[in-house]
Amino acid sequence: MRGYWKVPLLAAVLYGSQSLVNSSPVPADSLATSALAIRDDGPPLIGPSKDYKGLAKKGKEVDDELLKAIKDKVKDVVLKPLEDNYEERDPEVSKIITGAEDLVDDFKEIGLDYEKAKYSSVRVFSKEGPVNKGVVVAGKYYDQNGVIVGEDRFSANDKNAKDKKMKSSDIVFLIWKMFAGHRNKNGSLKRGMTDDVDKLMDFIGRNILSRSTVETMVKAQENTKQPKDHVGHFKRDSKDAELEAFYALLGTDSLSSYNYMLKDHHEALGNKRIKEIFTYPRTYDSAKNPKGRKKISMVAKFEVYKPT
Repeated sequence: MRGYWKVPLLAAVLYGSQSLVNSSPVPADSLATSALAIRDDGPPLIGPSKDYKGLAKKGKEVDDELLKAIKDKVKDVVLKPLEDNYEERDPEVSKIITGAEDLVDDFKEIGLDYEKAKYSSVRVFSKEGPVNKGVVVAGKYYDQNGVIVGEDRFSANDKNAKDKKMKSSDIVFLIWKMFAGHRNKNGSLKRGMTDDVDKLMDFIGRNILSRSTVETMVKAQENTKQPKDHVGHFKRDSKDAELEAFYALLGTDSLSSYNYMLKDHHEALGNKRIKEIFTYPRTYDSAKNPKGRKKISMVAKFEVYKPT
């Protein structure tokens, strides 16, 4: 199995082949207005605050770059193998998700079918640095449903030299490609058996601790008059404050990385762009969620972009 387990930088859960929405998704209107319990018992936020309008400008610029790359048929970025500078530990393949997992309630909340989902997982460390350096990425990869679920990112633990580090967006793509592109009908990893890399349709962000991202989600809901104790809903085909909020969210660290991934690897990923975004306030929790567990923070849905 050497060569299949080389992955880093963004703790993620990846889904890929048939659309992860096996059952009908929760209607957007329902999702955006469902009342949520107010509670904030999560860990402290990290990083600096960022200007809202500056993030909106950045989000628009990154999005324009993506659409131009697709329209101009720019070739995908060629990447080096991850195993050159990263090491993997504790790999698992094709484990069945159970009702006891944190993700189950989140999947139900947004209309995703989890009952037959299987995941693979691996913990990745940079090869350089002290013996007790922290994990760079730890996550689960669900490659049968077209979704990436990101949980934690520990880029500060990447102790590789600058010329050996990879962008988180490139790393996430290689992880996705590794699992979605090499799975056979029995669930085991085999080269050339499948190629479902272009089936990616959704991103779910959980336990987001970036101060600027969380503050942007709050500001986006305030500016569009969406209650802070409800799920926020932002669409590409909107205008004025709603459109500015959409681009501000695209400009956050949590989503701009995925926009770069969609741009740099648009051919392999099927020429996708982000269509709509759902935000879950930091106070969000469902009735079944125990105190302090990792919680859903953001959902981004993709669509195929066809230039006119």
